[in-house]
Amino acid sequence: EHPIFLVDTAGISMRFSDDVPGAHEVATNIGNMLQVWGLQTAHFIGHSFGAFVVAWVLRYASSYVARTTLIDPVCFLLLKVLSQGHELQQVRHDTGMDPMEIVLKYFVMTELFICNFVCRCFFWEESHLDMQDLEGTSALIVLESEDLVVPTYSVRSLVLAEQRRRAKLEEPKRSQ
Repeated sequence: EHPIFLVDTAGISMRFSDDVPGAHEVATNIGNMLQVWGLQTAHFIGHSFGAFVVAWVLRYASSYVARTTLIDPVCFLLLKVLSQGHELQQVRHDTGMDPMEIVLKYFVMTELFICNFVCRCFFWEESHLDMQDLEGTSALIVLESEDLVVPTYSVRSLVLAEQRRRAKLEEPKRSQ
Protein backbone atom coordinates (compact mmCIF):
# COMPACT_ATOMS: atom_id res chain seq x y z
CA GLU A 1 0.00 0.00 0.00
CA HIS A 2 2.84 2.40 0.85
CA PRO A 3 6.02 1.51 -1.04
CA ILE A 4 9.34 2.08 0.71
CA PHE A 5 12.47 2.89 -1.29
CA LEU A 6 15.94 2.65 0.24
CA VAL A 7 18.48 4.66 -1.70
CA ASP A 8 22.00 3.25 -1.56
CA THR A 9 24.90 5.66 -1.83
CA ALA A 10 27.77 3.40 -2.86
CA GLY A 11 30.45 6.02 -2.36
CA ILE A 12 29.89 6.22 1.38
CA SER A 13 29.35 2.53 2.06
CA MET A 14 32.90 1.34 2.81
CA ARG A 15 33.61 0.12 -0.70
CA PHE A 16 35.36 1.87 -3.55
CA SER A 17 33.18 3.50 -6.15
CA ASP A 18 34.81 5.24 -9.09
CA ASP A 19 31.55 6.54 -10.53
CA VAL A 20 30.01 8.68 -7.81
CA PRO A 21 26.95 10.65 -8.94
CA GLY A 22 26.66 14.29 -7.94
CA ALA A 23 23.85 15.82 -5.93
CA HIS A 24 21.84 16.93 -8.97
CA GLU A 25 22.10 13.48 -10.57
CA VAL A 26 21.01 11.73 -7.37
CA ALA A 27 17.99 14.03 -7.01
CA THR A 28 17.05 13.52 -10.67
CA ASN A 29 17.40 9.74 -10.35
CA ILE A 30 15.15 9.72 -7.28
CA GLY A 31 12.56 11.81 -9.15
CA ASN A 32 12.73 9.39 -12.09
CA MET A 33 12.32 6.42 -9.74
CA LEU A 34 9.18 7.95 -8.24
CA GLN A 35 7.76 8.63 -11.71
CA VAL A 36 8.38 5.03 -12.81
CA TRP A 37 6.39 3.85 -9.79
CA GLY A 38 3.61 6.36 -10.52
CA LEU A 39 4.26 8.51 -7.45
CA GLN A 40 4.10 12.29 -7.52
CA THR A 41 5.38 12.99 -4.01
CA ALA A 42 6.95 11.10 -1.14
CA HIS A 43 7.91 11.35 2.51
CA PHE A 44 11.71 11.54 2.54
CA ILE A 45 13.56 10.23 5.58
CA GLY A 46 17.31 10.66 5.99
CA HIS A 47 19.56 9.56 8.84
CA SER A 48 23.03 11.06 9.28
CA PHE A 49 24.60 11.05 5.79
CA GLY A 50 21.17 10.25 4.34
CA ALA A 51 20.13 13.76 5.38
CA PHE A 52 22.43 15.00 2.60
CA VAL A 53 20.44 13.00 0.07
CA VAL A 54 17.24 14.59 1.39
CA ALA A 55 18.93 18.02 1.14
CA TRP A 56 19.80 17.29 -2.49
CA VAL A 57 16.21 16.36 -3.30
CA LEU A 58 14.95 19.49 -1.51
CA ARG A 59 17.40 21.60 -3.53
CA TYR A 60 17.01 20.03 -6.99
CA ALA A 61 13.69 18.17 -7.02
CA SER A 62 11.59 19.76 -4.28
CA SER A 63 8.32 19.13 -6.12
CA TYR A 64 8.63 15.47 -5.09
CA VAL A 65 8.86 16.23 -1.36
CA ALA A 66 5.56 15.93 0.51
CA ARG A 67 7.28 15.92 3.91
CA THR A 68 10.63 15.09 5.36
CA THR A 69 12.11 13.56 8.49
CA LEU A 70 15.76 14.20 9.27
CA ILE A 71 17.31 11.99 11.97
CA ASP A 72 20.67 13.11 13.36
CA PRO A 73 21.06 15.35 10.29
CA VAL A 74 24.61 16.31 9.38
CA CYS A 75 23.38 18.72 6.70
CA PHE A 76 22.97 21.65 9.13
CA LEU A 77 25.97 23.70 10.30
CA LEU A 78 28.40 21.87 8.04
CA LEU A 79 31.44 23.91 9.04
CA LYS A 80 30.84 23.03 12.67
CA VAL A 81 30.35 19.35 11.77
CA LEU A 82 33.58 19.41 9.73
CA SER A 83 35.61 21.00 12.53
CA GLN A 84 34.27 18.51 15.08
CA GLY A 85 35.07 15.66 12.70
CA HIS A 86 38.60 17.01 12.29
CA GLU A 87 39.01 17.03 16.08
CA LEU A 88 37.94 13.38 16.21
CA GLN A 89 40.55 12.50 13.58
CA GLN A 90 43.35 13.89 15.72
CA VAL A 91 45.24 11.54 18.01
CA ARG A 92 44.13 12.15 21.55
CA HIS A 93 46.73 11.39 24.18
CA ASP A 94 45.35 13.52 26.98
CA THR A 95 42.09 11.64 27.50
CA GLY A 96 40.79 8.23 26.61
CA MET A 97 38.20 7.90 23.90
CA ASP A 98 34.92 6.25 24.74
CA PRO A 99 33.84 3.23 22.63
CA MET A 100 31.57 5.29 20.36
CA GLU A 101 34.38 7.75 19.58
CA ILE A 102 36.66 4.83 18.72
CA VAL A 103 34.06 3.34 16.37
CA LEU A 104 33.42 6.72 14.75
CA LYS A 105 37.11 7.48 14.34
CA TYR A 106 38.27 4.17 12.94
CA PHE A 107 35.26 3.05 10.92
CA VAL A 108 33.99 6.38 9.63
CA MET A 109 36.51 9.23 9.89
CA THR A 110 39.56 7.23 8.76
CA GLU A 111 38.00 4.50 6.60
CA LEU A 112 39.77 4.69 3.23
CA PHE A 113 36.78 4.69 0.88
CA ILE A 114 34.66 7.01 3.01
CA CYS A 115 37.58 9.46 3.23
CA ASN A 116 38.01 9.25 -0.56
CA PHE A 117 34.34 10.04 -1.07
CA VAL A 118 34.20 12.90 1.43
CA CYS A 119 37.46 14.49 0.25
CA ARG A 120 37.18 13.99 -3.51
CA CYS A 121 33.62 13.27 -4.58
CA PHE A 122 31.45 15.29 -2.21
CA PHE A 123 30.37 18.86 -2.86
CA TRP A 124 29.72 20.47 0.50
CA GLU A 125 28.08 23.61 -0.88
CA GLU A 126 25.30 21.49 -2.46
CA SER A 127 24.77 19.51 0.71
CA HIS A 128 24.39 22.27 3.28
CA LEU A 129 20.83 22.91 4.40
CA ASP A 130 19.51 26.03 6.12
CA MET A 131 16.28 26.08 8.09
CA GLN A 132 14.81 28.41 5.45
CA ASP A 133 15.33 25.62 2.89
CA LEU A 134 12.56 23.73 4.69
CA GLU A 135 10.09 26.59 4.12
CA GLY A 136 6.78 25.23 2.89
CA THR A 137 7.75 21.64 3.72
CA SER A 138 6.35 19.64 6.60
CA ALA A 139 9.54 18.62 8.42
CA LEU A 140 10.47 16.68 11.53
CA ILE A 141 14.02 16.94 12.86
CA VAL A 142 15.09 14.26 15.35
CA LEU A 143 18.25 14.91 17.37
CA GLU A 144 20.18 12.63 19.70
CA SER A 145 21.06 14.42 22.93
CA GLU A 146 24.78 13.60 22.88
CA ASP A 147 25.68 13.00 19.24
CA LEU A 148 29.39 12.87 18.41
CA VAL A 149 28.96 14.20 14.87
CA VAL A 150 25.87 16.42 14.84
CA PRO A 151 26.10 19.59 16.98
CA THR A 152 22.66 18.92 18.45
CA TYR A 153 22.51 21.91 20.78
CA SER A 154 23.33 24.28 17.92
CA VAL A 155 20.90 22.61 15.50
CA ARG A 156 18.18 22.76 18.16
CA SER A 157 18.92 26.48 18.59
CA LEU A 158 18.58 26.95 14.82
CA VAL A 159 15.22 25.17 14.83
CA LEU A 160 13.92 27.32 17.70
CA ALA A 161 15.16 30.52 16.02
CA GLU A 162 13.42 29.51 12.79
CA GLN A 163 10.18 28.80 14.67
CA ARG A 164 10.35 32.29 16.24
CA ARG A 165 11.06 33.85 12.82
CA ARG A 166 8.06 32.11 11.28
CA ALA A 167 5.82 33.08 14.20
CA LYS A 168 6.80 36.75 13.70
CA LEU A 169 5.94 36.50 10.01
CA GLU A 170 2.53 35.08 10.90
CA GLU A 171 1.67 37.83 13.45
CA PRO A 172 0.62 40.48 10.89
CA LYS A 173 -1.52 37.93 9.05
CA ARG A 174 -3.38 36.98 12.26
CA SER A 175 -4.08 40.60 13.24
CA GLN A 176 -5.82 41.39 9.93
